[in-house]
Amino acid sequence: MKKPILCDILFSGFVAIALYVSLCEFQFKVPELAFLQNLYSDLANIAFTSAGFILTILTVLVTFKANSKKKVLIKDYDSALSLFFNTSLYPTTTVILKNSIKVLLGVALSSFLIKAFSQNFSEAILFASLVIPVLLITMALFRCVLLLGKILDLQNKD
Repeated sequence: MKKPILCDILFSGFVAIALYVSLCEFQFKVPELAFLQNLYSDLANIAFTSAGFILTILTVLVTFKANSKKKVLIKDYDSALSLFFNTSLYPTTTVILKNSIKVLLGVALSSFLIKAFSQNFSEAILFASLVIPVLLITMALFRCVLLLGKILDLQNKD
């Protein structure tokens, strides 16, 4: 998949629209504005914190990569991390981590903006659109966990 972030955004938008239509059609009771504002604030904090952790991981990887030298044979690498830096998994990892940081920062900023202007929206729209940051945060963190699994698999092959 060439554009996973775009797919995540479209999918979460579709789910939010479907939830909104369901809320209007079946007239479900929606939480009050103050509660929804707290949820948006919590999601922004989760996104900022997660982006910070992923940025730390990316910084560590880039720093260690600078000290890694390419070897001729796989058995010549002194650690699985050195081997990882010289596989095709490394550039893929850095791209996914960088994109995850972008998504999480976008979610955090948009959540704060939605909270700030929440008086201008109906509670049904705010409640349905909560799905978007939840899904985007979940998918970004899920990708990071999948990457970690691939790195651990590479380490266990060593």
